[in-house]
Amino acid sequence: FLGDIKRFRKREIEVGLTTKWLPQNRIETEFAFYTNNIYDQIIGLNINPGTGYSTANINSANTKNWGIEITIKGAPVVNKNLRCDLTFTGARQGSKVIRLFEGIDEKRIDGINNAVRVVGKVGEAVGDIYMYDFMRDPGGSKVINANGNYSLNTTEYIKVGNVNPKMFG
Repeated sequence: FLGDIKRFRKREIEVGLTTKWLPQNRIETEFAFYTNNIYDQIIGLNINPGTGYSTANINSANTKNWGIEITIKGAPVVNKNLRCDLTFTGARQGSKVIRLFEGIDEKRIDGINNAVRVVGKVGEAVGDIYMYDFMRDPGGSKVINANGNYSLNTTEYIKVGNVNPKMFG
């Protein structure tokens, strides 16, 4: 089941467009789109400690990533001795876990004890954050325990966000 570890592989396609307008290229725009598939990623699987090890590294994970990048550049001042460029760049990327390992649909990436977990889950984005929700009464209100604090429902995790930004630049 373990076999030899090999390096992960990546297939990627990227296309872009650059345009320049007005004399001395005073306005410039760039657009790029990429998509890639990373497969045979090395992941650690928890195994029976009776083997003498706690994890086994295998080639198995497969993720898809995609994104766009937009750049707008303007030159409000252009003369013989000086050029002043102002640039705005924005990018957005996404990801999806395609496959982990047979019989495994979720891999923990990080977390705080068991209260908060950052995971990769098949069919979902890499880096989703899950945590316990509050216990609620039948009316939907949060339940308060004897200490005056809200009680947590430790039987179920809810998705509360993702560690990756929606946009950066």
